Amino acid sequence: LEAALREADAVICAVASPAPVISREALARAIRDRGGRPLTIVDLSMPPVVEAGEVAGVTRVDLAALEHQVQRQRDRRAGEIP
Repeated sequence: LEAALREADAVICAVASPAPVISREALARAIRDRGGRPLTIVDLSMPPVVEAGEVAGVTRVDLAALEHQVQRQRDRRAGEIP
């Protein structure tokens, strides 16, 4: 898995697991070996399987963040309806 994290530009996770599958430590090791390339992770699992927390160079989006963005767009659109 860590080898794939070093090579990928984006990762989409959608698995059923009660515990994180990708740890902050694994992300940090992968980022260190990526030569400065950023990594985007979209975690569609419930509960999330990518361990929460900031890792420089990693953009992590989960279902809660997606729902928040959708709600903001709905609110913005509703405000534009005459």
